[in-house]
Amino acid sequence: MDANATERLADFLRLCTEIQRTYVTAYEIVGECDRCTTDYLHRVELDCLKTAQLAQVAKAQRDNLKARRKAKDVVELLEPLYRLLTDDKRMSVMDIETVLNHLREVLGKMRKIEQYHETCTYIPRHTAGAQ
Repeated sequence: MDANATERLADFLRLCTEIQRTYVTAYEIVGECDRCTTDYLHRVELDCLKTAQLAQVAKAQRDNLKARRKAKDVVELLEPLYRLLTDDKRMSVMDIETVLNHLREVLGKMRKIEQYHETCTYIPRHTAGAQ
């Protein structure tokens, strides 16, 4: 186990780095998608678009929303661990048992979020315009 211990620790550290990068990237994608949504809504509101142009904007917005959902799911999943890894105040005063307990807690939260993502469905909040 000793020979494997360093490699396993290196794998864990690479995983932590990857999680931080992935979280930040996904968070930025959510923000970019939000800005695109605003642009699409302004186009619909302010431009005199023909039916074909409206359809193009609607398709682009649908694709944008799909990308946003995918990125948001990643953010939700990784957020508990990302917060633990980036909270210097908490990490600096913890002993190893406390760190392990926090990691177990984060694992439980992440599993719960994964389970939610597998079964979540959208419930419309507003029915105006629905036929």
